[in-house]
Amino acid sequence: MKEIIHIGINRGFGIARGLYEKKLNNKDFEFNYSFSKAARISKNAPPSSPERIICEKLVEAHEMGAICLLEESLGNLKIKNKDKLIENLKSLKIMYDKNKFYFRNYLEIEKSISYKIKSFLLLKPSTTINPVFPKSPKLSELQEKAITKSLNSVFSIITGGPGTGKTTIIKVILNNLIKNSYDPSRIQIITPTGKAAKRVQESAQELFEENFPKPKTIHKLISFNPGTGKARFDNENPLDLDVLILDEASMADIFILNLLLEAFPSGEFKKIIFVGDPDQLLPVNSGAIFTDLVLFRKNVSELNISFRQDKDSGIINEIAKEINSGKLSGLLKYESFNIQKFDKGLQFILTEKTEEIIDIMNKWYEIYPKGTSQILTPFNKGKLGIDGINSYFTDKLDEKEYPAILIKNLSEFLLYNGETGYLI
Repeated sequence: MKEIIHIGINRGFGIARGLYEKKLNNKDFEFNYSFSKAARISKNAPPSSPERIICEKLVEAHEMGAICLLEESLGNLKIKNKDKLIENLKSLKIMYDKNKFYFRNYLEIEKSISYKIKSFLLLKPSTTINPVFPKSPKLSELQEKAITKSLNSVFSIITGGPGTGKTTIIKVILNNLIKNSYDPSRIQIITPTGKAAKRVQESAQELFEENFPKPKTIHKLISFNPGTGKARFDNENPLDLDVLILDEASMADIFILNLLLEAFPSGEFKKIIFVGDPDQLLPVNSGAIFTDLVLFRKNVSELNISFRQDKDSGIINEIAKEINSGKLSGLLKYESFNIQKFDKGLQFILTEKTEEIIDIMNKWYEIYPKGTSQILTPFNKGKLGIDGINSYFTDKLDEKEYPAILIKNLSEFLLYNGETGYLI
């Protein structure tokens, strides 16, 4: 599986987030935090030593979402005796492998995932499935090819942006599996979060009411114990399933994905399908393996036609392409904020002046009824960050209500990680 390792499961995170975070203004805090963490790990190594510097840079790489540090990124760091350095780093649980530095557990996980995916890719399915496509909705040629490839592969990936029909494809795949003698009770859709599982169930409710087990989170499926970091299902106690479909796969980090793959043995009758969009939500923890598997191109079906027809879908798709390509200057062609068109859909604020943005937010607050819209910001701190904006509007409210977001599942109340509401 050298090819997979080389293309960089280690690369982690998305390009867009990496580029964006370099522009944040809290580098002093980030540096000091990274340095103190590195100091703890590197124990008594002198601050100017290669061991200390490599450890610090590796911590910084992790905070940016990567799981390793490329040797070439060390620049002009002077290393007198590389073999001795590598031995010294081992005592800090830092490993050197193919011109990259890893914390030991990350290297072990990367190799475990690579080996497991290789075992899936080397297998040929026991039978060939000739899919039956629905008359309505009419599928595109790309969608039909994606369905055919997934039904006739042990391991496959379906990727595409919003509105490209990924959920529709999942439904067609499920129906074809039943028609080809797969037991519905041995087919499971999983997601990284409870909110995503709820969304999948709502979009294909008729299937889950009659045939298939309801979607679950990865954690629930493998009975993950956060206290021990282990799961009840593993290679010695595998899942009794034939088909796994992982939706929103871009959100799965290397730790939980490794546990999942360990619990799902390979076989000619088995199928594992990853579905997602590498340009959407990325893992909270290090390692965006889905992004790297898409770049690897093996058994990947890419959907690039959006079928959504709402008034803003076209312009949003155009904007997404501009941002993903890094051509932010392309956004200047769109009309800036206009109070007369405030209720006409998507609006831009093209300004670098904080006061002007706050003035616009005031107008927004006056026009929109409470609870009918949202402000999105990529920052946590500062006047235009999450804390600043929430504080600003909380001060303006007569009644003290505080926006809240769940950070864990409360499935007994049908509330899931990521759902929002108010504390009153």
